[in-house]
Amino acid sequence: MKRVFLIPLMLVLAGALIFPGCARPAPTPSPGKAPLEVIELKLAHHNSPTAPIAVNGLNIYARMIEEATNHRVTVTLYPAQTLCKGADTYEAVTRGIAEIGWAYEGFFAGRFPLSSVMWLPCMGVPSSVIGGRILMDLYYKFPQLQAEYPGVKVLFLDSQTPAFVATSKKPVRTLEDLRGLKLRITGAGPTEFMVAQGVSPVSVGPGDMYTNMQKGVIDGYAIDWEGLDGYKMYDVTRYVTNCKWYVSPFFLVMNLDKWNSLPPDIQKAIDSVSGYVGARIIDKSQDDAEAPVRKKLADLGIEVIEPTPQELARWTEAAKPLRDKWIAEMEGKGLPGKAVYNEFVRLIGEYTK
Repeated sequence: MKRVFLIPLMLVLAGALIFPGCARPAPTPSPGKAPLEVIELKLAHHNSPTAPIAVNGLNIYARMIEEATNHRVTVTLYPAQTLCKGADTYEAVTRGIAEIGWAYEGFFAGRFPLSSVMWLPCMGVPSSVIGGRILMDLYYKFPQLQAEYPGVKVLFLDSQTPAFVATSKKPVRTLEDLRGLKLRITGAGPTEFMVAQGVSPVSVGPGDMYTNMQKGVIDGYAIDWEGLDGYKMYDVTRYVTNCKWYVSPFFLVMNLDKWNSLPPDIQKAIDSVSGYVGARIIDKSQDDAEAPVRKKLADLGIEVIEPTPQELARWTEAAKPLRDKWIAEMEGKGLPGKAVYNEFVRLIGEYTK
């Protein structure tokens, strides 16, 4: 009996030895083929990491690059000026401190003259998405505007939502209420407009607005919905006047040597999510911030003042001299100021029909 049981056992053991030898061998790496290198890119920006434009804009754009390149590229964000100061972003990119940089063009006075058409007050640009589309249209149409960004690869240009005036003590319901205020303002056009209304402009970095409001160094500031939330200005703000008086240009640029070193397929993949596509991601994140910020303002008892159409028309009329002045200044520099301005006006009309 024992011999009968031993025979099946021996067959099982023999099979165990034979069948593994028949299994397909594990694949071995192809000789001469090294794994693809992962390209790491650092993206610097000055906004808070929790700001809507970071969470719903720049972070998403970074992930889009990674997915478009099948994760052969990774993008690490350095928010809140941790890699470079906002005003140093362009140089940080050209020097390779950051491969990519996003910044507010108001940090760079006079550096982007034709792009500053976006700052002309009271032009009627209704949203960030439309503002960004217009700015990209102008960039692609005018070589002179493209020439304002030397030494970098422009991934896209984008626009903030229309700016408002926020104050701590005195509400601004009419143009006359601006007189005597000390306001944090950036951009040549907006600054000139406010000076004409009797405002004392104060140059303050966005990260210092809160403390300067606390200390009474400034009475208020010009910003958009996303910026108010991103810099947590709620505690020092009592009134918001939604005058929609200008939009601001921003850039997202890449180190040119780094761009030129990328394989053509990687360049093509990054281009596929940049330009109008990338700008819209950032612009929409700013437009989408309006509703939740308005709700928070209401919950905190902060008054949002909506000027009447008649009052807004007064602001528009007051801004007219600045438009002629801007055109004359651009033409005096040998730049196509009139052509850029006329196209700007045409595009506003086309996109706001």
